[in-house]
Amino acid sequence: MSMRRTVYLNDVAVGEIECTGTVEGNFRVAHRLLRKLGLKSTASVVDACYESAWQFATTAFDIFSKHEPKDPSLHEQSLPFAVNAAFSIELFLKTLHLIDGAEKRGHKLLGLYNSLPQTRRDAIVVGAREAAPYYHQVVDDESAVRRYVSSLNSTFEDWRYVHELPENQGSGAISTGGTMVVVNGCDLACRMAGAKHPAHFRTHVGDYVRPLVNQVVRELIVPKRDAEIELPPTHTLGRMFPLK
Repeated sequence: MSMRRTVYLNDVAVGEIECTGTVEGNFRVAHRLLRKLGLKSTASVVDACYESAWQFATTAFDIFSKHEPKDPSLHEQSLPFAVNAAFSIELFLKTLHLIDGAEKRGHKLLGLYNSLPQTRRDAIVVGAREAAPYYHQVVDDESAVRRYVSSLNSTFEDWRYVHELPENQGSGAISTGGTMVVVNGCDLACRMAGAKHPAHFRTHVGDYVRPLVNQVVRELIVPKRDAEIELPPTHTLGRMFPLK
């Protein structure tokens, strides 16, 4: 007797499929059903890269927002914060390169940053300067951004496997606030260059879940320290705002 599985899209049942006997087979059939119903679309490479960057960025932001930078408890979450933040910056920078028609490889942030056209770096500085007061940082010019990026240059590689570093080699110190300033600057530069957020559509088949992409616009992320702080000015492509 054949078995049927209910297909859920964002926790809403949208139909049923015949069970194929394998997880991958079930998802292939489920995706065909979603296409037939007009519920599945794909993102461009640029938007997919940007969306990945945004997910890692919001994970870093969630860690940061739960622990004030001077709170010792942030130290307990320093590894996931640093790795997620650094990787998000890497993907934001690679998004900007993709927009300009170049596909970059590698994890070194300073090279990715320095090889951007000046107009892209200027946009990062604009976003970083607006975010800086929210993180108790000062960004007067590009040298401040480059200094933060330089300190994060190999963070993604070093902090993931900090236990493997030679005895006399540390992972390097980073500024948590400065890191988030760069994250926000890179995010704004991507949006100013035309990158868009595809929404995440979760497809459930039985006990298994897989993300799909569809279209929606979202924003990133500046923490509001108190009620007196005003939001940054609105940009043509959106504004940064506190994440609830």
